[in-house]
Amino acid sequence: MNQKNILVILPTFGDTKDSKRIKLLKISGFKINVAYFIRNQFLSREPVADSFVQLGKVTDGKYLTRLVVYIKSIFVLRKLSKHNDLIYAIGIDLAILCFFASIGLKNKFIIDVADIRPIQVSNSLFGKILRYIEIFITKRASLIVVTSKGFIDYYYKEILGLKSIKYFLLENKVDYEFHNVELSRRLKNDKIVLGYFGVLRDKWTLMFINKLVETYPEKFEGIIAGINLLNTKDFSKLISTSKQIKYLGPYKSPEDLFQLYDKIDVMLVFYPEFNSSDDWFNAKKICRSNRFYEAGYFKKPLISFSFSGDGKEIERMDIGMTLNNYDLDEAVNVVGSKLNFQNLESWKQNFYKISNNTFQFYMENEILAKKIKEII
Repeated sequence: MNQKNILVILPTFGDTKDSKRIKLLKISGFKINVAYFIRNQFLSREPVADSFVQLGKVTDGKYLTRLVVYIKSIFVLRKLSKHNDLIYAIGIDLAILCFFASIGLKNKFIIDVADIRPIQVSNSLFGKILRYIEIFITKRASLIVVTSKGFIDYYYKEILGLKSIKYFLLENKVDYEFHNVELSRRLKNDKIVLGYFGVLRDKWTLMFINKLVETYPEKFEGIIAGINLLNTKDFSKLISTSKQIKYLGPYKSPEDLFQLYDKIDVMLVFYPEFNSSDDWFNAKKICRSNRFYEAGYFKKPLISFSFSGDGKEIERMDIGMTLNNYDLDEAVNVVGSKLNFQNLESWKQNFYKISNNTFQFYMENEILAKKIKEII
């Protein structure tokens, strides 16, 4: 049987989650051709594929310029589509592009969804038009790949009204293995170190760490690493003024993860962001964070919100603590008074009762490959 070609369309080059998707497809025996847009973003994980094509440069916030780039990319994508058996689009906006690019062709396409944007749940005229288009495109997709079942139950069924939808749950699990390595056990006379890694865009998390180490300077420290998407002044103010918080800058995944997680005692996963509107909040709280699976793999307890998808799993497995709201003073008091090395050790032991498959890929690539072959 001839090797099948899959065209993967990326919104940016070097995103960790997207690169994991490409790896899963690649090890399943497909030839992977990647088309991507250029953004001013740190390369956290370089994808491994058979070919790469740039589709143009887009700038966040400049929607008119982005629209022009997208329209030009349709012609490139159409040429690429003719030489591929399937199109795998990351996100609904790229799925819309690939639909128009492949009109009249026999290509089928898959939509990969890991996030919800404010405009997708907005009650504005543009938001309603976009949802109408999304319904139209989704009905024509062969499969929807989601990182959380909540996307199906809440967004697709409740918001879009799509009661019958073909989907595959592909969580944001880790796809690496650190052999024969045990993270160091921290001494109980040390300070408890809180970690916040990844794409840094939540100001509330930084405010929480900052206030916690100020309130309990003898008990807590913070380590932050990743790509900063916050206002530079706000970020600098929250980080540079505290000797208890270290910012280690961007990092490579998975190469740097062991050293990062070896430095901390507990991982923060506060999601969704504090300034989310009601509709966006309800949509964002179903998302799942890379940090949940990374911390679980390295057996590091977590702190999250009780109303988030990650928080519900933390409570179910008893591997950390949850907060009920965004009240900063209350959060600092709760964590400051209740978090100690005794309950950290108790949570850590609970990880050993949980299957590695909860946090690490196991058979997912084979299941996805079977579904793709059926589609083709």
